[in-house]
Amino acid sequence: MRTGDVCPDCLQLIQERNLNHDVVAQIFEVMEGIRAQMIFKERFIIKRNPPELYIVGRKRKLIFPVLGDLEVHLNPLEKTVYMFFLSRPDGIELNCACDYRSEFESIYAYLTNSDNLEVIRNRIDDLVNPLSNSLSEKISRIKRRFIDALGEPMAYYFIISGENAAPKKILIDRSKVIYTDK
Repeated sequence: MRTGDVCPDCLQLIQERNLNHDVVAQIFEVMEGIRAQMIFKERFIIKRNPPELYIVGRKRKLIFPVLGDLEVHLNPLEKTVYMFFLSRPDGIELNCACDYRSEFESIYAYLTNSDNLEVIRNRIDDLVNPLSNSLSEKISRIKRRFIDALGEPMAYYFIISGENAAPKKILIDRSKVIYTDK
């Protein structure tokens, strides 16, 4: 997998058996994507240079092109929390989230499939309620998704973190976050 290649004997078998070229091409693409991820992750341990994160399209897909277009999947409410913290490099204290209610609501209204304003408001009210654990739960789920996708050393730069009673923030240099419509 490190070379992302096929041995000469296997290439000969592919030709002899007249396999569908589209299928073979797709297999090579998958192998190349896995190879790219392996090499980048191995080199990351030495270089500590986090990859660029692409925020793609209206749904704000979270894509890492250098990792074979690896996508970190978040539901709309989790993505709302993530996009909010990306927009705040200095972070916020979680007990102050209610001060940013309208900003959370605006982001969520854009990302959700729901047109029901009451549902949107209720979800955001629960999210920013200082007596609710909803925001902490979303942050924890986001962290798990990034660690599962990137591994802990690389995810460190992309998760929402911070000491107790201190501002929570995402450490990634914002120049490594690219917004695109493609």
